[in-house]
Amino acid sequence: MHMFNNVITYIKKNRTIIYILLASFIFRLLFSLDNNKTLFCDISAYDSFALNVFKTGAYPSGLYFAPAYPFFAGYIYKILGYGYTNVYMVQTILGTCNTLLIYLIAKDIFDERLGLASAAASLLYWPLTLYSGILQSEILFLFLLLSGFYFLLRGLSTHKVIYFIPCGLLFALSTLTRSINLLLVFLIPAAYFVFSYKQLKKFIINSVVFVVTFCLVMSPWVIRNYNLYHAFIPVDSLSGLNLYIGNNEKANGFFVDITNQYPLNDPKLDNIEIDNITKKLAVDYIEQHPIRAAGLTIWRGLLFVGLDIGEVDWVLTKYMSQNIFFHYEPWYVLIYISDLLFFILAVLGLPKLLKTQKSMVLLGFIFYYFALTSLFYIQARYRLPVMPFMAIAAAFSTEKFFPRLYSAL
Repeated sequence: MHMFNNVITYIKKNRTIIYILLASFIFRLLFSLDNNKTLFCDISAYDSFALNVFKTGAYPSGLYFAPAYPFFAGYIYKILGYGYTNVYMVQTILGTCNTLLIYLIAKDIFDERLGLASAAASLLYWPLTLYSGILQSEILFLFLLLSGFYFLLRGLSTHKVIYFIPCGLLFALSTLTRSINLLLVFLIPAAYFVFSYKQLKKFIINSVVFVVTFCLVMSPWVIRNYNLYHAFIPVDSLSGLNLYIGNNEKANGFFVDITNQYPLNDPKLDNIEIDNITKKLAVDYIEQHPIRAAGLTIWRGLLFVGLDIGEVDWVLTKYMSQNIFFHYEPWYVLIYISDLLFFILAVLGLPKLLKTQKSMVLLGFIFYYFALTSLFYIQARYRLPVMPFMAIAAAFSTEKFFPRLYSAL
C-alpha cells in the first residue's frame, strides 16, 4: 500500500511530463503500427543491409551506409523476427525517450518549466515524431546524439571524468549512425576548453578520456575498412557523392538524380572509387564556378533554416497516404500549420540561447549541422538533428506569446 501511494504521489508530481511522453508515444505508435508501407530509395537499401546482418551477422560489402543502423535493424530482425513493425516499435520507444531527453536537456540548462515547454514544443514538429515509423536512421541517431549531449552537459557542469566516458561512447555511436558527427571528436574538446581553461588539468584529463573513448568505439570499423580497402575510411563512402549532388551543373539545393552520369553509371566502379571520383568532380566544379557554388551554399542555408518549412516531408506524405490513421486530408493541413508554427516560434526564440555558456553550446550544435548540411544538399529529414534544440528555442517563444499556456505547465 505504501509503494502504491508513492507511485500515485510520483505521478501527481510529474503528471505534466508523463502526459507529454504519453502523447509522444501514442502518436508514434499510431503511425508505426500500420505496416502497409512501401520500401523505396534509401529505405529499401537499409532493409537490404539489415537483412544481410540478420542472415549472416555481418555488414555487406561496400560502404554505402554508416554501419550502426543496419546492425540496429538487423539485430531487431534477429531477436524479434523479420518485420518492419518490430523495428518501428523499438524506434517508438527510442523516440519517446528523445522527447524525455529534450525535457532533461532544457531542464539542465534552464529550469523545469522550460524543460516541459521544450518537450511539448517538440511535438509541434511532426517529423520528429513520425519518423519513428520509417525504416531510416534518424530516430536512432537522435537518441544517441541527445543522450551524448546530455552527458556532455553534465560533464561541462561538474568536470567529472565519469560523464566524458558515456559522452565519447554515445557521440561515437552517433557518428557510426550518421557520419556528419565525425568532427565532434575535435569540436567537443574545443568547446569544453571554454568551460575549463582555468582548470587545465581537468580539461586535459577529461578531453583525453573523451577522445580516447570516441576513437576506441570507432576503431573496429576503421580497422575493418582499412583491411578491406587499404585506406583510412572513418565511416562511409558518401561524402564525395553528396558533395557532388549539391555541386554540379544540375544542382538546385535539393537532391538531384545523377545516377545516369559518370561515374555512377559505370558498373565497374565500387563505392570507394565512385566517392573519390565524385569528390574530385565536386571540388573541380566549385573551383571553376565559385560564384554559383557560393550562391548554392547560401540557397541551401536558406532552405535549411526553413524557406520551405511549410512543405510536408515527402517521405512522410508518401507513408501517410498509406496509413490507416493518418491518410485523411486534415492531417496534412494540421502538420503543415504545426510545422510552420514550430519554426516561427523557434527562430524567434533563438536569441535566448545566448543567455548562458551551456545554452551557447546548444546553439553551437545548431550552427554545426546548419553549416555542414549547407555544403551538400537539403532534404527535410536533414533538419532533424537541429529540431530538438530548436524546440528549446521555441519554448522561450511559448513563454512570451502564450504565457497562460506556459504557466499552466
